[in-house]
Amino acid sequence: MKISKVYIHQDSWGEINWVSFRREYEGKTITVKLIPGNHYLVEPINPQKKKHRGRICTIIGFEQNDIRDPLKILVQFSDNNRHGKVSIDDLLEFKRQRKKDRQPEPFVLFIKELNQSKEVF
Repeated sequence: MKISKVYIHQDSWGEINWVSFRREYEGKTITVKLIPGNHYLVEPINPQKKKHRGRICTIIGFEQNDIRDPLKILVQFSDNNRHGKVSIDDLLEFKRQRKKDRQPEPFVLFIKELNQSKEVF
């Protein structure tokens, strides 16, 4: 399964609020809900598609055709703040690590060890 039907939620003026679809990722079928302002990971289904793979981005808006169907997603990449366009089915939800889940840097560990040791230099 490449991608299932794309669901589009529009307001009364015809502007797109969010888009959702189902796709396969790592052997599981997942539902992805694309909301402007949220962070996503670019991970194309096609393994030969290398453009923007592995980059984190924020959705700015949706590019639409004449009958108001979304064709591309307008994004801003987190690594260099540039804008770009990606296909709808190339995005996955990106969950940032919480501060308590992150590994401390080696320098911070060294300072903690110094503070805990009783030796005086």
